[in-house]
Amino acid sequence: MKVTLDLDALLKAGKITPEEHQRFSRFASDNTGSAAINYLIGFGVLTVSSATLALIPTALTSIILGLVILLSGLLLLRSQWAQQWQILAQISLMLGALMSGGGILVQAEWNLAALGLVTLIYTATAILAQSPQLSVLATLTLAGCLYARHGSLDYELIFQNPLLSIASFSLLSVLLLQAVKRLKSPLSELSRAALLTSILLTNLHFWLASLSGPLAGLETGKVLSSQSYALIWAILMALAGLWAWRNQQRAIVNAVAGLGTLHFYSQWFTVMDAEPWSLLLAGLLALGFAIGIKVLNNRIEKKQTNAVLSP
Repeated sequence: MKVTLDLDALLKAGKITPEEHQRFSRFASDNTGSAAINYLIGFGVLTVSSATLALIPTALTSIILGLVILLSGLLLLRSQWAQQWQILAQISLMLGALMSGGGILVQAEWNLAALGLVTLIYTATAILAQSPQLSVLATLTLAGCLYARHGSLDYELIFQNPLLSIASFSLLSVLLLQAVKRLKSPLSELSRAALLTSILLTNLHFWLASLSGPLAGLETGKVLSSQSYALIWAILMALAGLWAWRNQQRAIVNAVAGLGTLHFYSQWFTVMDAEPWSLLLAGLLALGFAIGIKVLNNRIEKKQTNAVLSP
């Protein structure tokens, strides 16, 4: 567990003694120096890897280098020096995962089997390294499986049939939500990172579907019109925001507010041109939204504080 403390403020308030202030400050200095060394070595690993890949620019080089760096990061996390070299290990994991995964996809010409294999590699590595970042990367790679076609990723499928993507990521979100509820830490934290990514992808596809006509000059989908997607998305966000407010989920309230603002202004400027009067009205509405969200956050915080203090 990490805790951030203002040592100067604590000393001034008399919460700690001058000796404790000096001792804690030395700890901070040691951590800063250790972090700097980690970043320097990580930058060195990145530079050497990039130079090697430039000298031998093949997918196989990327795969071999990536796997070596990835395994080095895993071994470092499992070693007795894990605490000291944690930043370097995380850099190695991400760099190795990206290089090996990218090499496999290029070598296999982005086919569905390769995307599935890379997703499994990222998922297994995320579990072994307890890395939420790799869990996010695995979810994003899984998303690519929906668009794999003829040796490339065909993103026009988003506009041609967005309902498939929305349904797929909604189902994935439901499954990950159950995993978050049932699994214990750290697996629950990995599932939570994947869940948030899946929810973001669901909303991204709703957004693109609601704008696909004016954005891409294509038909929105074979089932629903862009206006239907926009209406359904707005209703679902309103329901999610209401549930989050009743259950005192401030993070979800803020997420819904951000996505709702994106949705509202996307539709606003699609219907209305960027005229001075529409920009003025949009700015006034933004101020109103901000005040409303601030009031909701304050109410949720007050309820949570009362729940903690009440016997």
